[in-house]
Amino acid sequence: MKSHPISRRRLLSSTFLALGTAQLSACGGGGSEADAIAAGTAEEGTAGALGKVGGQAPALTDRSKRGPTPQAPQPGTPFTSLVVGAVEAVGASAYAATVLPLPGQVPASATLASPDDARMSAAVLSRWPDGSAAVVVVAGVVDTTGLPGQALRVAAVPATAAAAPLTPARVGQLVQSVQVAFGSLGTATLTQFGSPERVWWANGQSICARYRLPAPGHATLEAVVDIQAFGVDCALVEVVVENSRMNSANPVRPANASYTAEVLVNNRSVGSARSSDAPEGVHAAFRAWHVSTWVGTHGHVQLTQLHTDLQQHPLFFRVDQPGREMTRYGADRYQPWAPVRQRPNNMGGTGDHPGIGPLAQWDAHFLQSGNPLAARAVEANALAILGYNLCYRDSTTGLVPHAEQLVGRDRHYNWPGTDNPEDRMCWETAHHPAAGLMAFVCRPSPVFIEVAQRIVVMNATWSAGGLDGQNLQAWSGTGITDSTGVYGFWYQQRGRAWGIRSLVHATFLSPDGQPWRDGGKHWLNLNRIYLAEWTRKPAAAALNVFWDQAPDWPASHGSGNWLLPSWQNHFLITELHKAASVKLLTGTEQQALDALADWAALLPVRWVNEQPEGGWRYIPYAQAIATAANPNVAPPSSWGAVMRQFVSSTPPTVAGAISVYDGATTEYANFSTNGSAGAFYPSYWWAALAAAVERNVPGAETAWRTVQLQASNLGSWRTGFAVDPRWSATPRTIGGQPVPVSTTPTPAPGPAQPPQELPAEHAAWYLARLTPEFVQYGWPLTLESAYRHWREWGRRQGRKWAPDAPAPAWGPEASAAPPGTI
Repeated sequence: MKSHPISRRRLLSSTFLALGTAQLSACGGGGSEADAIAAGTAEEGTAGALGKVGGQAPALTDRSKRGPTPQAPQPGTPFTSLVVGAVEAVGASAYAATVLPLPGQVPASATLASPDDARMSAAVLSRWPDGSAAVVVVAGVVDTTGLPGQALRVAAVPATAAAAPLTPARVGQLVQSVQVAFGSLGTATLTQFGSPERVWWANGQSICARYRLPAPGHATLEAVVDIQAFGVDCALVEVVVENSRMNSANPVRPANASYTAEVLVNNRSVGSARSSDAPEGVHAAFRAWHVSTWVGTHGHVQLTQLHTDLQQHPLFFRVDQPGREMTRYGADRYQPWAPVRQRPNNMGGTGDHPGIGPLAQWDAHFLQSGNPLAARAVEANALAILGYNLCYRDSTTGLVPHAEQLVGRDRHYNWPGTDNPEDRMCWETAHHPAAGLMAFVCRPSPVFIEVAQRIVVMNATWSAGGLDGQNLQAWSGTGITDSTGVYGFWYQQRGRAWGIRSLVHATFLSPDGQPWRDGGKHWLNLNRIYLAEWTRKPAAAALNVFWDQAPDWPASHGSGNWLLPSWQNHFLITELHKAASVKLLTGTEQQALDALADWAALLPVRWVNEQPEGGWRYIPYAQAIATAANPNVAPPSSWGAVMRQFVSSTPPTVAGAISVYDGATTEYANFSTNGSAGAFYPSYWWAALAAAVERNVPGAETAWRTVQLQASNLGSWRTGFAVDPRWSATPRTIGGQPVPVSTTPTPAPGPAQPPQELPAEHAAWYLARLTPEFVQYGWPLTLESAYRHWREWGRRQGRKWAPDAPAPAWGPEASAAPPGTI
């Protein structure tokens, strides 16, 4: 069994971070700082409150009364838009794009259309519980003569206006042949397209169909072909070569394959790969690679839903800070067996990595900016997941195995797996990245649906734990008889958080009617039942916490006192909030998931409200909660009492800086100021508090107001989210009411008022203009240097603005800065 050391994440802070963003306005709200905070509901069929404080257990606010009911827009009124990104050709170009409407925006009786593209047509892949559309693929034709960034408005219109969907015959009109030459293993050829294995979606402007081509000379090697054909002369052909096919009812690990392969579409070579370049030097079981190409004479273009609208979706979050340039992603390209930006070795190694978090850093940058370069990174890094050891495919259904096919399966006992002895491109649950969902947002493809599903299958079977005594103990009294799919005994809290995150992403993305979607819901409910066991343990209920291992087998992160890293709880809080908000479950199961998410979200609220002397600003890696790790003996009943018991020094002043300690300490003097948001404990806590505010749990408004008023470095600290937005969630609602995106419009800069910060769109121009000075004074030729120079010298010297900018010049050219002061 592979061990999972605790990461000591270190903050890498740049001195070039932008400053000067406005602090969120404080919000008034009901309740006092002395409010008793608790969640009062019972597991169906089981007595017991989910939590209490000081002997009190007031019921949470009725969820149905916590915010405005989403209203469907008037028919024909645009509710979002698609933004033109990477332009492949100028002129009329075909597109397929993903739209994620909010509940009620596209009623069951409606379809999507655009006043800017009369040919736009839509296909609904899945629906919200009220029947409104949840995942939609639209297609049409847009004129790309203008610059990237133009938008197509999207509106709901009566479904009677929908055009008849294309049929598989359209595929054969555009694609004549697909061949995969496997060398000595033979050549697989596809020339008949009228009867695909399945149609993923079809509308009046596009159809996406699936075909499979077994390698003649190998029992499990095959090419999986997805073709998106358009109404105009244009089609996208995607080929995934994988060694994955296996009977889930009688699983046998596929044998290695050796080959040099070439993929041809319409007799034109479009890509190749060698098995010798794979991690094991052969194409081992459960690994895959990808190649794609466009055919036809018509142009094609990428369109993505407006990123600020995506930030309102319950699966994502409202990003606190705007981004800068995304040129870092300009060179991202997928190649077979290449990890791109994923961690290629030792995924579970200590230290933060851009792939870790609610979203991977590249996904978060796209959510932050909508930038097409970030979209490119999202796609490339999602495709890189194919090279990892998780590409399972059931030989009977032709799909990724689902929960009903995996009952009782554990990868360490009765479900085949593969591990590279050098740990190259191998999965690890506690640090694994999100992948698939955001890639589908950037470009709809069945490949990304299956990437998301395969991540879940790997996690669900990694250590189900039904076959050894420790795990059997973990399920006692829960009613769980099948532990596959439950993130149980061997998962750290972060492993549970990321497992639930990936499970929710894949389930939401899976089309209605596909067994995988129903199986994903089943697994989500099992995890909800398992986590609810913590709410019935006195030690957990006293402080609204979870711990590693199992409810009756707690882990302590250190010797002596019972040490708990609450930052891992913060991971779980943010993901339970999304899991509950996206409404995958129904009836009493959904109500119980809401109650669990509310119970968990009380932790960051109580951390603030129960330390009125200012101790909440001091955030340790781990803190003692009791003198012995006994879940049946409650520790002190408030976080203030916990800290007074285990931290002997005088509490800090009420107002001051956010501070951290990378360990466990008994002295406030050991803490140091945390100067910038990023991948570090206060940022995890910040995101969890934002989730609590959105959930409108008791005391959340009071805690949020306290943070705004008492954290003296909050304004400058938050600017770190501009560079790393993974944890930059900020509330979309407070007290159940929407928070405006911007309450104070930013005035356009005038001749006498240059902007405080160099705008991202002009940074490259500014750097090129000052290159001689940078070289002369030995400063790096980077965009960060340009930002710093503008902030420290260019703005006050009145340097001329970019010639194509809307603002005029601000005065005469200034002389070069003195040596050493640039």
